[in-house]
Amino acid sequence: MPVFAKELERFGFRTTVVMGEGNPEKKTENVLPGIEVLKDADLVIFFMRFLKLPDKEWAPIEAYLKSGKPVIGLRTANHSFKYAKDHPLFKWNDDFGTKKTFEEAIKKAGFSKIIVKKFVFKYSPGTFSDYWNNYKRHLSKPLKEKFDSLTKFQKSNLREMVQDKTLEYTKKDGKIVFPWEVLVLTARNQ
Repeated sequence: MPVFAKELERFGFRTTVVMGEGNPEKKTENVLPGIEVLKDADLVIFFMRFLKLPDKEWAPIEAYLKSGKPVIGLRTANHSFKYAKDHPLFKWNDDFGTKKTFEEAIKKAGFSKIIVKKFVFKYSPGTFSDYWNNYKRHLSKPLKEKFDSLTKFQKSNLREMVQDKTLEYTKKDGKIVFPWEVLVLTARNQ
């Protein structure tokens, strides 16, 4: 995200990247320090996965969503959170970034005539070997450290498991074609 932010700044946008230290998936405090900056944001881009935020870090996100301002979710944003079943925010584990969640948040913000359109794009990373090698090359530092600590047998099992998950997207010629879904929401202020 910092590289993406710098690119946006070249075009005159003012950006702030909110990122914690260490592995955010293992933290429950100080996960997104500085997230309160959302109160001044005109647009938010979420790129996060399996977070367990404390209430004080969730509150600015909820307030922003209720404001009706634009939101962009990249890649893993639809599973941004991983709360326990008994946690009050558990529903956000699978609902963040869904059509239903968008409509509800925008309606609560006082908008009407809400239209959510889904666009599906096809993305092909090549064969499974191309996909796997590219995946390993672009792992984040915490995941790379974890991956590098695996035994040869564990790496082989992981590769096989990932390959099994790509089979439904693999064509007869061996190329993988993933569908990328994008939701675009428009609404009117009442």
